[in-house]
Amino acid sequence: MRSLCAADLALVAVILSAATDPPRAAAQSQEIPAARLTFEVASVRPSNPATLNSFSRIDPSGRYRAENITVRNLISSAYGHKLFQVSGGPDWIDTARYDIVAKSEESLNDDPHLSGSERQAFYDRQRYRLRSLLVDRFHLQFHMRAKDMPVYVLVVDKNGLKLPLAKEAAGPMNQLMVGSGQLIAHGVTLSQFGGHLSNFVDREVIDKTGLTELYDIKLECTSESAQMTSDDAAVSASAPSIFVALRQLGLKLEPEKAPGEVLVVDSLERPSQN
Repeated sequence: MRSLCAADLALVAVILSAATDPPRAAAQSQEIPAARLTFEVASVRPSNPATLNSFSRIDPSGRYRAENITVRNLISSAYGHKLFQVSGGPDWIDTARYDIVAKSEESLNDDPHLSGSERQAFYDRQRYRLRSLLVDRFHLQFHMRAKDMPVYVLVVDKNGLKLPLAKEAAGPMNQLMVGSGQLIAHGVTLSQFGGHLSNFVDREVIDKTGLTELYDIKLECTSESAQMTSDDAAVSASAPSIFVALRQLGLKLEPEKAPGEVLVVDSLERPSQN
């Protein structure tokens, strides 16, 4: 089970980009492009086994880069599903790692007059190109399956909320920072914060606090906390899990079930080297 406090914090770039990524439901509401979008050029190569770090990034220049990334992570990024919402596929979907460099003819000018929706549309189109890459190079075939899924609901703890109101609303590029056993979010709603938490636990996090204010949040837990559990008694005070750390902020994650969907991989092939 992956922990927010794990020392390696794999795919930090993916986590950071979550501040600019739309939630899955919002992404699905975007219009599907009339024409199939593809990268102009793309290189897919097996990663060096000695590589330790992983990242995935969409640059405003129109370039997509990924290093030491698994195919499950690629599918998750392309289709806006959490890792636990991608099932099936061969064993190597989680073990084979790839370096990818791709370039589209479209770029995002750093124009301060561009609206947030125009900027978001650019990143959405890049994700459609990543979907095409998965189909063309990995021969991905899948289907969606609706099912009741275990989730966590974010609620205010019985002792009350212990979060400061935000000093100001944060821009999309500085909303979230991760590292050294900390998750720091500026000027976010608890609904947005719950969406970020979903990247670090094994379930979707749904905000049920009923609060709409903006908060500055600093969540701290130690890198020695290698196993997450909702049982407070099972975690020492010196190495709090994400559950214990949230309680210190006056928040709590409670397990529930809710309707959801899973992307089921039907067919996947290793790409030819180029």
